[in-house]
Amino acid sequence: MAAAAAAAAATAPILLLRAPSIYPPHDDDDGGDGKGKGKGKGSRSPWRAPPLAWLERTWSVTHSTLPMWAKARNVRITYKLLSSPSPPSSGAGAGGRTLIDDEVCSEPLESGWVTAVMQPRCIRGVDTPVPGLEGGWRWRGRGWLRVASSHWEILGWGESDLDGVHEKWVVTWFKASLFTPMGVDVYSDRKEGISEGLYGKIREALEGGLAGTEVAELCKGMFAVEIKY
Repeated sequence: MAAAAAAAAATAPILLLRAPSIYPPHDDDDGGDGKGKGKGKGSRSPWRAPPLAWLERTWSVTHSTLPMWAKARNVRITYKLLSSPSPPSSGAGAGGRTLIDDEVCSEPLESGWVTAVMQPRCIRGVDTPVPGLEGGWRWRGRGWLRVASSHWEILGWGESDLDGVHEKWVVTWFKASLFTPMGVDVYSDRKEGISEGLYGKIREALEGGLAGTEVAELCKGMFAVEIKY
């Protein structure tokens, strides 16, 4: 039994989350400063943003609180570096402005010209790091969407071998903007989406307040985004 428990512990994901930077510090989270100086509840390690090379890939948005994704399927976000990070492991563009090409593609559940206008299949923009805020980014649209901008932050990330499935995951939070309300997204590097076991752990951590009470309240409205290929 002890061996089985040890094996389970070895494959269980370590969930280190932080609160969005706009909220005051909580006694039981990372301090809410978003600068990687605090600690998650029950954690002994300070929060750090992921290496940009790790983030650079196509992610499936598997769960969200954003109403727009309730009307879409196969939501994918692709991040591509536009310049070399300095230092290579930094997620905040320290020593330079590391930009990310940000492309979000999805398939609307409904058809028609109204949907085509209000919910384009692909949205492209550029992410610029927020100075002094590790894991914080400022998005601005390209082309006719250049007037649109938003602020988003990485609240947690990691890798898991839970139930024998290796997968990468990310939790992001975004401020309310001209077009979207404040919300939270869960990403998976698997095209078919996150495993049920891992998502259960992430949801439990979010609703349990590891990313702050405000995020816990927001995540009560989280839903599964349809994935169907």
